[in-house]
Parts: sequence; C-alpha cells; structure tokens
Amino acid sequence: MTPDTYMRVSRTGAGIRFFRLHCHPCWEVLYYTKNAGVLRFGTNGEKTIPFREGTVICVPPLLEHGSAGEGVFENICVQELRFPQELGQAGAARSEDGGCIVFRDTGTDLLHLFQMVFRVYAKDPGASGCQIDHLMTCVYDVLIQLCRAPAADPQVERMKNSILEHFTDPAYRISDSLKKFPYSSAHIRNVFREQCGMTPVQYLRQTRLRHAAAVLETTSPSITVAEIAYGSGFSDPLYFSKCFRRTYSLSPQAYREKQTRRALKKTEEDNV
Repeated sequence: MTPDTYMRVSRTGAGIRFFRLHCHPCWEVLYYTKNAGVLRFGTNGEKTIPFREGTVICVPPLLEHGSAGEGVFENICVQELRFPQELGQAGAARSEDGGCIVFRDTGTDLLHLFQMVFRVYAKDPGASGCQIDHLMTCVYDVLIQLCRAPAADPQVERMKNSILEHFTDPAYRISDSLKKFPYSSAHIRNVFREQCGMTPVQYLRQTRLRHAAAVLETTSPSITVAEIAYGSGFSDPLYFSKCFRRTYSLSPQAYREKQTRRALKKTEEDNV
C-alpha cells in the first residue's frame, strides 16, 4: 500500500519554531513531543489551541492550521485517511474551535506508539502500511478510551498498573496485590468493578488473553500454543485454551491460522 493511498507520517525538523498555515484533505493527528506553543487555525491563524509535551490534537480535514512554539518545538504528524468515525463521535466532548479533538497530558504510552509509527514509516514508506495500520489502531483505541473514561480512582489505577506490570508472571495473584492497599480488598474490588465493568481477576484474565492473541498474530508457528500460554501468564495451557475459545470463539490454533490467512490476503491486495 503506497503512502498516496494510505497516509503520510512526518516529524518536525530540528530548530522549528513556526510552521505555516496549511490544510489536508484528510484528518491529521499531531502528537507534540517537545516544548509548548499553540496550534493556529482559521483563515489568518487568528484562533489558537495551546499545546505542550504530551498533547495530541486531531485536526479535521480542510482546516487551515499551523503550529507556533514558545521555543523550538517538535511533533509527530500522521495524515490519516482512515480516521475512525467512532473516535470522532467519542471525542465530541473534547472538540474545540474548528472541530479539533484535543487530548492533554496523554502520558508515555501514546508517545511510544507515535515514535514507533514514525520509525516504521521512515524505514520504508511504501511497504509499511500494514504495520502502521496496527499501530494506529492501538493509538485510536487509547484515545477512544480516554474519551470515555470517567475520572479514575487512584486505587483503581494502582491496581491496573500492578496487573499490567505483572500479568505475564503465572505466579502473580490478585489477592496478594490487594493486601498492599490501604483499603479492604472488598472495597477495592467494588470500586474497580464500578469503574471498569469487571473485577480485577477478570481484568487480569482479559489482559492475558489480549496479549496472547497479539502474540498469536505476530509470531512464527514454531512457537507453540503452550509456550504462548505460559508467556502470557497462564500456568495451565488447557485452561488457557478454554478461556481463549470462550472469548474469541476459536481455539488458539484456529485463531492463529485465521489471522495468518488474513495477513496474506492483505499483503496480496496491497501488492496489486
């Protein structure tokens, strides 16, 4: 898939303090990686939206815009033909003048994703479509969740972080982690369920299954399903297969074969 039919990814060069007004026929997603300033938009750039490190601004099609930094600034820009309608709808509450969807203080996870998008594109713009597709899907998933997430309870965030840090360890137990909180285990479980729609144990299992599914999609068939189960935090491959089938309606092996066929078909279509 060529950049002309897919997207373009760019990064501001060294020493940039000002970027002229311009527009695109598609959405542009900007992640600001250095310093602060304003996004200027409108016919003469008379309207502004402030940015700083960690700000993401989704600029709608045909909106005249440019950036002006307080000093040298840097950003990563993705001109996106597949900007998801779901994000546009979920981001309505974050929409500012001009229809821009703004996210502030997004953290390092999105930074790492945008950096990966840029590196992949820079290596070979004409052959990186499938990889960027997957990475941008992750970006949009994070942004959609930011749109929908209520104000997070710090104890829930602490529990999530504990799970994300340790989920690949089959010996990790939620009950052990809950003992480290200054509140009762029942209270943490209830608050977690209210905010996440599931218990910490269910969140742990879901995290492990998602990780396993991603590994099944991207690794060689020489890596066995049992190895993937252990590497995703399951101590019993049979239990892993049962949970996986319940979630994805396919066995792990059938899921891997399906994803392999889909990837081959996409590659053939991209090469037409």
